[in-house]
Amino acid sequence: MNSSSAAVSTLESLKDKLPDSAQIARLIEQCKLLTFSEKVKVLIDVIHKAPDKVIVFTKFRASHTAIAAALEKHGIRYSSLHGGLTRHEKEKSIKEFQNTSKALVSTDVGSEGRNLQFCNHIINFDLPWNPMKIEQRIGRISRIGQEKEVHVTNLSAKDTIEDHILYLLDAKINMFELVIGEIDVILGRLDEETDFETLIMDAWTKSPDIKQFESEIAQLGEDLLAAKQKYATLKNTEDKIFGDQFNTTTAEKAATEDTEDEHRDS
Repeated sequence: MNSSSAAVSTLESLKDKLPDSAQIARLIEQCKLLTFSEKVKVLIDVIHKAPDKVIVFTKFRASHTAIAAALEKHGIRYSSLHGGLTRHEKEKSIKEFQNTSKALVSTDVGSEGRNLQFCNHIINFDLPWNPMKIEQRIGRISRIGQEKEVHVTNLSAKDTIEDHILYLLDAKINMFELVIGEIDVILGRLDEETDFETLIMDAWTKSPDIKQFESEIAQLGEDLLAAKQKYATLKNTEDKIFGDQFNTTTAEKAATEDTEDEHRDS
């Protein structure tokens, strides 16, 4: 879990669904005693050091609220973007971010169909288990019209599931160096019937201990690497056959998808 506030929110939703409600209640009280997570401290430091604007993505509204409070406490001007805002409020927030704010604190509503290429740095405060959602976030700034090098900062606590996901996506297949759209093809070659999130969940829930879980993650990493190598082989073959014509078609498809994103958001 990414912040004590998000943990409290999740635990409260589970309290009446699990048999040991007393234990859940004790965990909630312990979480409420944690007022400022180390992850938020690191986030503040990264934002202070960033030379330009940054977008901070978080999955949980509770984390969103905690991050906003921390930014305000440290005098960092920010704008908010989440599903609770009206369309007019969202547009106002984005304009404010473009003109005056240092940071945009956004739930994944900000990764859907918006052009934010006036910014070139995103921070994943939490990491979605679905790599396509990560790519959606990156796609808001890494798109046609971006004139600067794109920077992606991922925050994760050691030995968490997020940490293992980063190992798989970054260390094994260098996801953050791939072209937008390639990760979808690679995952499709990994397992056509089971999505990545389910593979991670199965490894976690079906492993009797952490050693077995790490073994499952290691095997998944090898499978991912093999899927990437198969994709690279196919791509090299296509490049030799189609050459510039194939590359042009791919670029035109990407441009069309950008336009469709804009229409969906309007």
